Amino acid sequence: MVALALVSAISVSGFEGSVPLVFGRTDRSSDSAAGLWDATVADRALEAGFYSIAEGLYRDVLADARIPVEQRGRLNLNLITALIGQGKINQASDALEIFEGPRDARYFLRLAMVAIERGDFDAVSRNLRLVEPESLPEEDAGWFYFMQALAFENRGDSRRAEAAFEDAIAAAVSGAQLAQFRAGQLRLRIISGEATEALAGELKRQVDEFQGRRLGFQFVQQYAVVLDRLGRSDEAIDFLRRNAELIPAE
Repeated sequence: MVALALVSAISVSGFEGSVPLVFGRTDRSSDSAAGLWDATVADRALEAGFYSIAEGLYRDVLADARIPVEQRGRLNLNLITALIGQGKINQASDALEIFEGPRDARYFLRLAMVAIERGDFDAVSRNLRLVEPESLPEEDAGWFYFMQALAFENRGDSRRAEAAFEDAIAAAVSGAQLAQFRAGQLRLRIISGEATEALAGELKRQVDEFQGRRLGFQFVQQYAVVLDRLGRSDEAIDFLRRNAELIPAE
């Protein structure tokens, strides 16, 4: 059952209210450039966690030859974010390979995201070394530290992983983003072997707060692991079954 705590941290992170790596929103005060108003709709869909809708909208906008070249890099990176959010890792990787915008910190951060999804932690570390967190938009910074934490966790360096999780939490720009980073930190505690009634209570509170959302089911899994370790296996299995019924079919 502890394997449930190792669920991918990125692909489950798209939940209502906070989506990683949305940046450079189009200024709503000016829609003089053709199609850019539609881009704001795509940005909002991405923020709301509607990845497939955002993907379609971004593709429609990018198909418009009148979109200024200086906007295309931003829109393409947001499209790549939507692909990653859907687990379309090969498509996201292909899009990064042919990306024609500036290959800056935001670009390498997405390369690291793809690498994490593939379990290639050498590539994660290699790409994160090319990112200066100070150069990232504020909504990206926390995700940089979050991926650092996952890389340290993978190496078994719990001390540095915990410090990176704390940096991610400090850089969070919304309550929902904070909850996602906190989920990673709690997972580290579980993997390290912690199982107490206090931890179970903390996880149950998170389950209740994010009921019915993907992040909520991440907390469900963690809560079940802790229940199992506390000798409450039947309760853990029943809890998983009841919550599985709340997962949307898709």
